[in-house]
Amino acid sequence: MNEVREKEINEIWKITQEIMEIKDTIVASHLKLGILLLQAKENEKYRLYGNHINKFEDYLQEVGISKYTAQRHMRAAKLYLKDKDINIKNIMNTNLSLNKLILVGESLKKLPQPEDKKELLEISEHSTENQIKQFVREKIGAPVCHHYKTVVMEYCPACGKKWIIEEKNYPEGRSDD
Repeated sequence: MNEVREKEINEIWKITQEIMEIKDTIVASHLKLGILLLQAKENEKYRLYGNHINKFEDYLQEVGISKYTAQRHMRAAKLYLKDKDINIKNIMNTNLSLNKLILVGESLKKLPQPEDKKELLEISEHSTENQIKQFVREKIGAPVCHHYKTVVMEYCPACGKKWIIEEKNYPEGRSDD
């Protein structure tokens, strides 16, 4: 193998290793950032950062975080801090995106049984958002739609009549989710 090729292989191995290390800390970072932002906002502590800071939005601008991003991180932190059945250290060891982290946190609030919450945390990392929602619906006894048959309808632009252009039937337990 030539030297250039070996250098490229070593480089991608280093990149991959760094990705894996960062990926393993993402959820912890989301929650930690949310917790720290909540602490800064508590009793308007952020005002002590400087005389030019009058509102929390000023503080966020100072630290380089958009209001929307801050709200999402604080929302995620609140969801997990309030739930007595969840050990926040366990959730920090997962690789959930911020969106899925919030979805799981909101779903945990809906589940009354600690064993259901534990099961949700176990499946969440390897489940789609739709599968998580389906799991929660089943556990709380809400109507569950399995989408075994999908019909695509079209409307005629001239007369307004509709007709079926595609019909899909799925085997039991499979859908487009």
